[in-house]
Amino acid sequence: MHLRLPLAGAAAATLLQLAACQTSKPTTAATALTGSAASPAAATGPAIETLGTYQVPASEFGYVYKKNNGTATDYGTRASVTDYLTLYTNFRLKVLDAEKHGLDTTQAFRRELDGYKQQLAQPYLTEKGVTDQLVREAYSRMSQEVNASHILIRVAPDANPADTLAAYQKVVALRQRVTGGEDFGSVASTTSEDPSAKENGGKLGYFTAMQMVYPFETAAYLTPVGQVSQPIRTRFGYHIIKVNDRRTAQGEIKVAHLMVRVTPQAPRADSVTAHKKINELYGRLRKGENWDKLVAQFSEDAGSAANGGELPPFGTGRMIPAFEEVAFKLQKPGDISAPVQTPYGWHIIKLIEKQPVPSFATLEPT
Repeated sequence: MHLRLPLAGAAAATLLQLAACQTSKPTTAATALTGSAASPAAATGPAIETLGTYQVPASEFGYVYKKNNGTATDYGTRASVTDYLTLYTNFRLKVLDAEKHGLDTTQAFRRELDGYKQQLAQPYLTEKGVTDQLVREAYSRMSQEVNASHILIRVAPDANPADTLAAYQKVVALRQRVTGGEDFGSVASTTSEDPSAKENGGKLGYFTAMQMVYPFETAAYLTPVGQVSQPIRTRFGYHIIKVNDRRTAQGEIKVAHLMVRVTPQAPRADSVTAHKKINELYGRLRKGENWDKLVAQFSEDAGSAANGGELPPFGTGRMIPAFEEVAFKLQKPGDISAPVQTPYGWHIIKLIEKQPVPSFATLEPT
């Protein structure tokens, strides 16, 4: 007898929650790729289906599904879960039937079993040639940084065809407007479904490889400066991307800072006081006073003040743009910047070291 829990929305969601929460291999899943079915007593927790007398735990299926499909573009969709459950069920039924008839040691069965193993493992195993190609592509892109803006029209990965088509037609119409002469930033501010676009006109600043989802990154790197990409589909929806600039990668930088906190919403008197204080501290540093002592005494970043204001190394796109821009302009270790303002307050930045993009040999897979 084969009974399966219907994969309605709630059931599919439960499966995916179990998959997401399953961080270790369930004991009942240990047999999933070995060719031996678990005993009825081994099944624990809610069951996703019943095969003969064996109840397949949802946690077991969730673990195997996530392991073999976690990086797939359609991961988590109802269609993906349903298709994989069908494959998994067929595999389990073969094992149960073979064991029932004592056929689990025959050559024919072993060939059939190996076929299912390969199907189940295919999304999990990657040929070395593909890995090498992706690593080389990523390294090539890491040597450059792209400055881009985008417009987003949201559509869910598992949206029905009508909704998907409507979103696509909408983004195509927007592309026609911006390629026809309308200002990209103005159109982004009024139409993009990225909430930040209303404030920034869709501007993303500079970024490099592996900082954006892969389809978006690829489109940005392939679009010439000043041009607008064709519509690109990601898990967030449809995008059009305008490439504003491209430059040589800056690598990583390590800095320290002295901060005086003040927010943009602070009363004017507090803003004036904070500005006066940071200027006084900058003057003292310019006269040669000890950096570590002034940071320990006056910096209002509690997380770094006791350590000379040191921050973890960062690259392009990892810090507030105003802070990042000033930091990367510092040339020699020990150089300090004039005060720079961010939404968190005022900063004086000290350069500790710069690291260029590492050589390919250090990134090449072994």
